[in-house]
Amino acid sequence: MPTNGTAPVALLDWELEPIRVVQDAEWVLDDRDDSTNELRVTTTLEQADGVNSEQELIFKGRRFGIRKVHRDRVADRAVITADEVQAELAELKLVDYRPDNWTLNRAIDEAVSGTRWTRGETTGIREGRADFDEITALDALHFLARHQDAQLWFDSLRRRINITGTRGTDHEYVFTYGRQLENIEKVERKPVTTVIYPTMADDVALDPVEDYGYYHSRGLSIAEARARFRKEDHWADNDYEFAANMQRDAAARLAVEAYPQITYTLTAAATKPIDGQDDFDLAELQLGDRVYVWDNDIDARLRAEVTAVTTSSDASENRLVLSYLPPSLSTGTNRGSSSATLVAHLMAAVAAPARSRAPPCRFSRRWAPTGSP
Repeated sequence: MPTNGTAPVALLDWELEPIRVVQDAEWVLDDRDDSTNELRVTTTLEQADGVNSEQELIFKGRRFGIRKVHRDRVADRAVITADEVQAELAELKLVDYRPDNWTLNRAIDEAVSGTRWTRGETTGIREGRADFDEITALDALHFLARHQDAQLWFDSLRRRINITGTRGTDHEYVFTYGRQLENIEKVERKPVTTVIYPTMADDVALDPVEDYGYYHSRGLSIAEARARFRKEDHWADNDYEFAANMQRDAAARLAVEAYPQITYTLTAAATKPIDGQDDFDLAELQLGDRVYVWDNDIDARLRAEVTAVTTSSDASENRLVLSYLPPSLSTGTNRGSSSATLVAHLMAAVAAPARSRAPPCRFSRRWAPTGSP
């Protein structure tokens, strides 16, 4: 979900030296699951003087490559569109990328060989084999993170690649809908799929994969949930040659699609409880931290993870995004795209480096794991 606000933006010249810093620049940021994150910055023609495509800018400790600059001389406005620099890895084609009992570190190094990117933190211990005739470097990195049941995140400022386990801290903070969360908008999307029928290469039909965890948590038996809420998806993909890989990816899809999407939006003032005392030290919350949301409408306490932080020169416009974690995702290290978001406009300025998560891997089709399960 795109976020927006105002913040300083440093524009760099061809030598990567600052041309100028644009204060209070209007921005819109789209953090995407595939890591090709897009930033749009709106400023005056004077501030954008000398700025061209293929130059770079720095925004909130993240590095972006400018794709285009649109200048409107009538409105005295320039719109700079830039991609976070890991997008350049989406243009890098790896031919005959075939890890064969490689360590994670070697697999990363081979994927970014010859680029300006280097390996940062890694915690993977699994080795394995894969066979790709062609794959982009970015897709290969997402694949490697998926195989390690880990998270891929980029330090774009330094062009470093990190694949690590669970990040962040568990907190016992509880945001209560109807108490702290006043004057809010709530949107709910029901689960869209509860059972997937996979068909792999050579039209081999696999056993169905199902997940009725959400309905079971609401008091229904599995049999009742199957009878009332069976939502089927017949999924065929001839690129899958190992049944376990396709069934694993089907389960990863259901970990998102079989659970509701619930979105809450609240103001900074709404984080105060009725007695006027602030129960939460919100400024300490960082990306990857986990808190709770108690939703009185469904009478349930939901686990949520901090997935985005937005700051502005006007502190009242700061936003903290919490994403609901279904039970199947809230206890492990493999957390794909979450199925609900809680957007809080916070008074306290909160900042943290950005990271991207590996989505359910589409590129592990021929991976034959060895070593640790």
